[in-house]
Formats: sequence, C-alpha cells, structure tokens
Amino acid sequence: METESTEQTSTRPEAVRDPRNSRDIEPNPKRRALELSKERRFAARLDQQSVQQDRFDQNLSALHTRLGTLETNCQQLVHSVKNIQALFTQLQERLLPSHGAITSSMHLQPQSHP
Repeated sequence: METESTEQTSTRPEAVRDPRNSRDIEPNPKRRALELSKERRFAARLDQQSVQQDRFDQNLSALHTRLGTLETNCQQLVHSVKNIQALFTQLQERLLPSHGAITSSMHLQPQSHP
C-alpha cells in the first residue's frame, strides 16, 4: 500500500527516468531552470540588501561623526556664552557701582535738559 499524498508528490522534483534502469537520473530540466532562476533572484536580492546595509552603515557612521562635531560645537558655544556673561557682569560692576548711585534703569532712560 504505497500511496503518496499529493503534497508529497508536488514537493518531490520530477525526474527523468532511465528506461534501462528504474532509478532517477536528474531532475526535470524545466523545474531545475526555474529553481536556478529563483536562486539567482534570491542571490541578487541578497547582494542588493548587502549593498544597502553597507550604505546604511556608512551613513550612520557619518551621521554619528557629524553629531559628535555638533555636540562639541554646542559645548564650545555654551562655554563662550558663559564667558561673555561673566565679562558682562564684570563690566557692569565696574561701570555701575553697587552702592546704588547709578542704576541700570536710570541709565536706560533718556535725560531731559531744561
């Protein structure tokens, strides 16, 4: 009772039979051509994805470098702004005595002469 299901039959490649012998010699040429075509398409897609992955990695590396440079520039800018604020504070202390003779609000108001 050797009956094969249609599922088993459809997955097994059709083979050319040697009339002198009952064993299979090689798979069906059409089926093999289709399999080779699928394998080539698969390999091409794999190569394409590999190239895309390489480009992605290069872009990611370049972006990481740019972000590092940007971070350094921002830190330098913050440091420069703090230095300017400190210099401005020193300048205000020299020009505007702290005992209250001149205030910054008086300095900004226009003076009228009689």
